Amino acid sequence: MSQALLLSQEDNGMIEDWGKTAMIYDDAGNYDANSNSNISDMFFKQYIAPYFKYVSAEKDKNYTNYTNYTNVILTNGSSFHVRNGGCYDIIYDINGSRKPNVWGRDKFLFVICPQKFSRSSSLTNSYFGPYCPAASCNTREKTINMCKKNNNYCAGILQLDNWEIKDDYPIRL
Repeated sequence: MSQALLLSQEDNGMIEDWGKTAMIYDDAGNYDANSNSNISDMFFKQYIAPYFKYVSAEKDKNYTNYTNYTNVILTNGSSFHVRNGGCYDIIYDINGSRKPNVWGRDKFLFVICPQKFSRSSSLTNSYFGPYCPAASCNTREKTINMCKKNNNYCAGILQLDNWEIKDDYPIRL
């Protein structure tokens, strides 16, 4: 993903200049999955798809709880979804739709933040990285504690450990 985003920047300018569409809510104040799905799909098609090798990218109404989001299947069998959230969330599954589909075990959350704002991520000098509150994930020990509390934060440990799963990784495989 990092390489694809670097290539995309050559054609589309710096990520921080791409803009970010705000999340859409329905009249009752609920997250509008269909509208946000369309925004995510447009983001994927413009900024990621031309720079990424994948087998398919289509709306998937049957995969976990990401109904209507574009499911991108990669050549190695892994997959990801793009979600319009505070940033653009990348929900990456190392083995696609195969089980266990457990956060921190085979599913990981990353963010692409076009604006220089990242209340919810550990991003410092980049606009792509693991989802983890910056103040809570600035050391390995703090990041492990965050992962133990909420498995959405576990990709931060993997990044700190150079993408290896060490013996003290909190999610048993």
